[in-house]
Amino acid sequence: MSFFGVFDGHGGQFVAEYLRSHLFKNTVNKIIELRSSSQNKLRDGEGSKAASNSSTFGIVQRRDSSKRLTGESNTLLKVESSINEGPKPHVSPTVSRKISSSDQLLKPSSEQASSSASDLETGEPLKKDDVYNSINIRKKSMSSLPAEEISATSKKEKTNENDEYMDLNENINYTKLLTDQLLDLDSKVVDHCKTKTDLSGSTAVVAVLDGELLVVGNVGDSRAVMADEHGRAVPLSFDHKPNQLKERRRIKEAGGFITFSGVWRVAGVLATSRALGDFPLKLPRPLVTAEPDVLTFSLSDHKAQFVILASDGLWDVMSNEEAVAFVLSRLSEPDHGAKSLVMHAYNLGSLDNITVAIINFDKLKKK
Repeated sequence: MSFFGVFDGHGGQFVAEYLRSHLFKNTVNKIIELRSSSQNKLRDGEGSKAASNSSTFGIVQRRDSSKRLTGESNTLLKVESSINEGPKPHVSPTVSRKISSSDQLLKPSSEQASSSASDLETGEPLKKDDVYNSINIRKKSMSSLPAEEISATSKKEKTNENDEYMDLNENINYTKLLTDQLLDLDSKVVDHCKTKTDLSGSTAVVAVLDGELLVVGNVGDSRAVMADEHGRAVPLSFDHKPNQLKERRRIKEAGGFITFSGVWRVAGVLATSRALGDFPLKLPRPLVTAEPDVLTFSLSDHKAQFVILASDGLWDVMSNEEAVAFVLSRLSEPDHGAKSLVMHAYNLGSLDNITVAIINFDKLKKK
């Protein structure tokens, strides 16, 4: 599995750097957890099935999907990321490393307890004190259980949570996974930036490559474009701009407005209608959202040659077709034409930050 991304920061570096440090790590750790949970479910299910079959027919059958999943959770996961923030065009660095669970930048300031009315035997509305008493009762009853039962209960709750990300065939729902990961990180950076009065924000375009499956998530106006086997440009994401009908309606319903000063801007400030961070445009009214668009593609169907992930500094001066045609003749370069593409956009007069990452599928297959 490979993970790629471009984060285009604005108003400061914090949000873009936080995404680079945590999005890949958190998502990959969650994928490992889901696959491990799936393997355990298959193992438990096959154990009971084997016992039944052996007593009736004297044979044991194995599902193909268990073979497909065996050993995958221990595979070294390659993570490649890119980030830009600064006045000069550049090609962002590529990072390949094993993911660890350390280096958490932000931690919750306190643990929050919650309880619902359905947990009480009475159907009467809850009072504030009743909620606290209910929580205390549940804590005491849990503490009286043996350690083995508490552990089993925790594992069951974790399994139920993981089921939300798996379909009936035990395939990962990447749309929900990427959406939840991005929204969770956005919540954390917004809380942090509010306390520090940090006005920074960032777009994000990420690509997850899992076998023949390519999943692209996008927040903002960075973009992903694929070149198919015939060299045709296939858009993998769509920019989030304030003047788009859907985005404009959402902003107005939230109590905001858009203005035009060279480009359309949310509240006269931000030129993209979706971003991570940018807390003044999310609190108290959510004029800007971090909700991503997530699209899934089959590489075997599209027979892709490569994918370009780039910030809007490239797309301001080049079309999808122009960028694909430019890279096609430079795939043999050490960086697959990324640096040449950045310099070409700069020479065309781009005034914004330019970051480019190119995923060359032929090279990936040979590794």
